[in-house]
Amino acid sequence: MSTESGVQLRPFPFDRVEIEGDGEKRTLTPGEFFALPLPTRIAYVIQEKAAFWCGDVAVDARKVLAEVRRSRVA
Repeated sequence: MSTESGVQLRPFPFDRVEIEGDGEKRTLTPGEFFALPLPTRIAYVIQEKAAFWCGDVAVDARKVLAEVRRSRVA
């Protein structure tokens, strides 16, 4: 998504989620992550099995959740 000025806007404050579980690590897009059942997503976050990334920068899960919550209300 971009604006008239050409600035790229991201619909989410992250571009991928790395999930660790059962000795395996898998990478999900934001769409794939949000397609998971809500209880599954919550469990990954609470159990600290989900790591959110924007490029090479780790994004704090609390920041992700707060921004997503804010965008859903707006």
